[in-house]
Amino acid sequence: MHNITGSICAAALAGLWLTACPALAESAPEDLVSRANAGDDAATSELGAWLYGREDKAAMPWLRKAMAHGDAEATYVLGMIKRDGELGVAADWNGGMSLLQQAALMGSGNAIYELNTCCDTPQAYAPPAAGVERLRWALRVRDANGEDTRLEAEIAALNKAGYGADIAEWRVAYLEDLKAAEDGDARAAEAVAYRYLTGEGVRPDMASAEKWFQAVADDGEYYHQLITARHYESGELGDQRRGMAVIYYTRAAGSVRARAEAGDRDAQVQLARLYADDRLGAVNTAAQAFQWYIRAAASGDVEAQAAVGKALLNGHGTTQDTGAGLDWLTRAANNNGHRLTGDDNARAVSAYQVDLAKVLAARGEHAQADYWLQLGLDNRGDTDAADHVALQRKLQGKLSDAQKQDNASAVRVWHGRYDPPAYALK
Repeated sequence: MHNITGSICAAALAGLWLTACPALAESAPEDLVSRANAGDDAATSELGAWLYGREDKAAMPWLRKAMAHGDAEATYVLGMIKRDGELGVAADWNGGMSLLQQAALMGSGNAIYELNTCCDTPQAYAPPAAGVERLRWALRVRDANGEDTRLEAEIAALNKAGYGADIAEWRVAYLEDLKAAEDGDARAAEAVAYRYLTGEGVRPDMASAEKWFQAVADDGEYYHQLITARHYESGELGDQRRGMAVIYYTRAAGSVRARAEAGDRDAQVQLARLYADDRLGAVNTAAQAFQWYIRAAASGDVEAQAAVGKALLNGHGTTQDTGAGLDWLTRAANNNGHRLTGDDNARAVSAYQVDLAKVLAARGEHAQADYWLQLGLDNRGDTDAADHVALQRKLQGKLSDAQKQDNASAVRVWHGRYDPPAYALK
């Protein structure tokens, strides 16, 4: 059910339904009952909303009566019922949307909001021509008073039309972002691109979203090129445009390559990820990913150390070497000898600890596997993961009491050395 705001939020059952709904009638305020029975329009609307909120078909005649008397919110509710097929009413998308348009023209803020957020849908909607721009794809500025006053003019227009505060804020934020984007602010340009993609404060427009994502990527920053590539890859900018993802992933790789070659560890990891995820349309991507990961791992990057360890264990992109793989994965599981630096770091390290535990368990090294699994469960803050708990029980079933005690003691020592997050020792 939809949330109805304003005067209809505190609705109660009117006297007409005393016989049909005796249990509900007992809680109906007498004043509201008498006002509804006397034909009070506000009480009639409140009654319809009250019944609608309880999914009671008896709402329909009250809502229709209120709509006939010009009640905007009752018209809005009837539009939602008809559009979505509620209370036994046959679903009629266009008919419901037409009622929402009518309610919006009558001043219903709820209807105006719905018209501006509803239409990311496969169902066609052909509203009446009048008011389409203002209501279906609302929140545009006419610029009649010039650039300096457009925000103030917009707020006034929104308030007059019955927009809620959140809608006004969306539009104002869009306009502010747009002005900053036009002045060259990359963060604002990214925000504008997202707004065109999602329809927050402006009509959804894939072509405009693509334009602004490309403008963001053209600043040469790896991150901006990466997010543009991801939006192409996801199909959000059009199913026929996914080939553009490789272009922008390749640009991202170019943006970090020089830094990576100069020894920048973060850039090396970023480049390795692009190869490892096969984002560049290149050959021998696993081998190239390994080469960049090994350079970052040697510089102490924990993510890279884990990636190198797994690659060596599996022979992925390099010659298989179990001993070296275990060494690198153990470094990552130990956070490369450094203290944990927050929840994100702890969760990443916990994943490496669980990975190491699984490798050791498969090799029959049950005591070591149990030790790393306990640490992994502690540091991820989730001791109830069913598959890991089952593995832990299996491992501990193979250990003596002395081995279990030794592991518990060793886990406490590790936590003392590595400063676990607050949740780890609860």
